[in-house]
Amino acid sequence: MILRLSTCTLFSLVFLTCLVGCGSSNPQGRLPIEGTVRLNDKPINSGSISFVSVPEASVKISTGAVIQDGKYSIPRDQGLPVGDYIVRFFASEDTGQIDKNTNAPLFKEMFPPKYNTASQEKISVTKDKKTFVFDFNIAVKDEDFRR
Repeated sequence: MILRLSTCTLFSLVFLTCLVGCGSSNPQGRLPIEGTVRLNDKPINSGSISFVSVPEASVKISTGAVIQDGKYSIPRDQGLPVGDYIVRFFASEDTGQIDKNTNAPLFKEMFPPKYNTASQEKISVTKDKKTFVFDFNIAVKDEDFRR
């Protein structure tokens, strides 16, 4: 049996196939996130940033990115849906010292706990933009590490 389809019918079939087969690949409504991270007015050479839903959020989401030359970028498919998030920063620097037991270089965390493991730094993602830019300039003092 040979089936002959008109151009209009063929177009309609292709269109309907796309509608059915190409459903939303972004069911959570994730949005791309990008920005810069500076520590005491200097860009972070290398580190990471993470975004975690606030504890009271009904849906728990987390994502993150590498910070390179002071910049980070998270594509839409790994981005954040509308909501509030805690931001955590991680970066370390070589102390110039060597561990006597392992001969490995010793590194020091550049962000105190109040900006990473115990962070209360927050952002809000809302529907009003297509790409979200969050720039951070964290001011840290030596005493922040002693608390």
